[in-house]
Amino acid sequence: MANKISQTSSDRSPPLYAQYALEVLEGSIKSPYTKYPFVDKKSQLVNIALVGGPSVAAAINEAKQVLARNSKQGFLQFFRNKQLVVAQDGGMSYTVGDLAKPSKEKIEFGYLAEGVLQCAIAARLVERTKNITPAMVADYVRDYLNSPNEWQMGSKTTTVARRMEYEADNQSINGKDLVISYVALNSKAFSFLKNRANVLHEDIYLKSFFQDAAKYVNSGAPAQHARYFYMNGLVDKLEVKSLGVIGQGKTKADIITEYYQGYDPRRPQSGTPIPFKLNISVKINNEEQFGQATGIYAEAMERFAAAVGVTLSSTTKQEIQKLVPTSLFGGKPRPTASPEDIKSSKTHTKVYKLVYEDIMEQLNTQRGKIESFFDGIENFISFKDPSIVIVNVGGGDAVYYADRFNDLKKRLKDNIINVKLVAQPSGNYQMDFFIAPLTKSVLRLESRPIGPTFRNYVKSGEQLRTWLSEI
Repeated sequence: MANKISQTSSDRSPPLYAQYALEVLEGSIKSPYTKYPFVDKKSQLVNIALVGGPSVAAAINEAKQVLARNSKQGFLQFFRNKQLVVAQDGGMSYTVGDLAKPSKEKIEFGYLAEGVLQCAIAARLVERTKNITPAMVADYVRDYLNSPNEWQMGSKTTTVARRMEYEADNQSINGKDLVISYVALNSKAFSFLKNRANVLHEDIYLKSFFQDAAKYVNSGAPAQHARYFYMNGLVDKLEVKSLGVIGQGKTKADIITEYYQGYDPRRPQSGTPIPFKLNISVKINNEEQFGQATGIYAEAMERFAAAVGVTLSSTTKQEIQKLVPTSLFGGKPRPTASPEDIKSSKTHTKVYKLVYEDIMEQLNTQRGKIESFFDGIENFISFKDPSIVIVNVGGGDAVYYADRFNDLKKRLKDNIINVKLVAQPSGNYQMDFFIAPLTKSVLRLESRPIGPTFRNYVKSGEQLRTWLSEI
């Protein structure tokens, strides 16, 4: 999973919150639910209090000036020491100061989304034909938070892994199916949920995850599988398992679902696990990113180029190795120069130029490249596993199917690829891919340093998302 890391109090746009706060202070707010998407209809506007600093009137005037300059940094500084309460939701108060001020705790929201979606799938398989609601999903998440049954899977001590067992009714026989859900989150994500256990599906940070997870399992493959196991006349054993935290191994799935062929309830260990089409890669908040190849050395750039079906030329690889020599550390290559030295010498920009120009030379307007291009993308996002389904939670329940690639390769085999390369003034590189004569982007590559690391992103374009979502 391309796992977005969010800071719990800087997950939204501070200037938008400031504008909302000003309208509340001035009494001019009329329809906050449509104008400001972060305001829930159940939210209760409370008395506004400004603790310390200038008068409310002076604060309004100064904040207006800050917003007029569109200065995010100025906004952050202005509200840094103020306690301006703007809303109360689910028993929790939110202040402009808190929302503007970055939290020291970074939460991996991608893992949270995986946990919520996995609990929704478990709910779907257990509840059979019932409509799954966000509140029901929250109940299954609480089962995880409160379960005394640890899941021993030999992972890091910072992982909180639990095993939950459920019985599920069958339509025409007395025996009940066994549904086992194995959920694992890192300790920070676990604590984040635990602290919100009473308001999970109504929490301002999590609400959209619960809504989209419930919507997804009420239709399509999850609902079809639940009906099948309800009506098949057998006593089945089903398992839903987290992979995101503990390691995906040879799959790109974050969640896998299996049934045990030949299961006999009198022999709990019987049966052979067979995966069915609920192997899910989770994305969040309409995140376009399919993945990344981290690093600036030759091996990392080779993996990056392979995402679009390109094998870097031997000349390019040799030049990268000269620019960024490596030594083995724990069996893996690591640059001998520090990230600071690489950035100060602009070495990373030279590497990007070599790689992107090599990709462009091999793909731009070249015929016969469609199959290898899509092979590269397919392998990068799913290891060419057609059972993988990509589910986007928190952004409207978009679903993408990895098994669409074979059709695309056949349908577009005679088309050519157009490549648009942008070398930004900062030294970062960006490349967009189009399938002629279509005008919407299929894929985007981006490379840039972030802190001490060098990130190479593979992002889906609008056209590819449209193709992969087609039923």
